[in-house]
Amino acid sequence: MDNLAALILVSIIFIILGLLLRYLTPGINRFYGYRTKTSMASQENWDFSQKYSGGLFAIFGLILLLIAIVVGNAEIDLANNTGKLIVVILILSSIITTILLTEIALKKQGDLRKNEPPDR
Repeated sequence: MDNLAALILVSIIFIILGLLLRYLTPGINRFYGYRTKTSMASQENWDFSQKYSGGLFAIFGLILLLIAIVVGNAEIDLANNTGKLIVVILILSSIITTILLTEIALKKQGDLRKNEPPDR
């Protein structure tokens, strides 16, 4: 499989996984979903993190797919080692950015809950 095909495949997987997380949020489990210590701390965190990270994965999947289409139409050669490195960097940066943005959003969500008045 060439690097362009791999980028297209990964982008489609990101889109599908993102939509699954966003719209078919599983309950807290040990096997599937956006699983971090913060996201698994409560059901509220879990639900929020699945929807948030799912949306980001879908968006990054679309961005990667657009990049792949542009690269394919421009006939840029990704078959060499530099092309492989570019594809890996694009994929890893999408994953790392999703994790960082989701954790920041979870922290903000927790900070907002701390400032809410208690239920009476």
